[in-house]
Amino acid sequence: MRKTGIKDIHGKMVCEGDLVCFPHFDTEEQLIVTFIGDGDDCDWAADKKDGTPDSWLDNSCELVS
Repeated sequence: MRKTGIKDIHGKMVCEGDLVCFPHFDTEEQLIVTFIGDGDDCDWAADKKDGTPDSWLDNSCELVS
């Protein structure tokens, strides 16, 4: 699992494949951290468990597991 370089609201490093939520929106919705793009246009996202794109990953997330 690759480190994203992004820490959650508690200062814990978020890694690819981790489950996160965005507590300021919804603490019940669990999203999977995924890597998006290639080359110079890359970023980290938090997608729904079925693979549907949901949010860009940022430090407002909270690790669930």
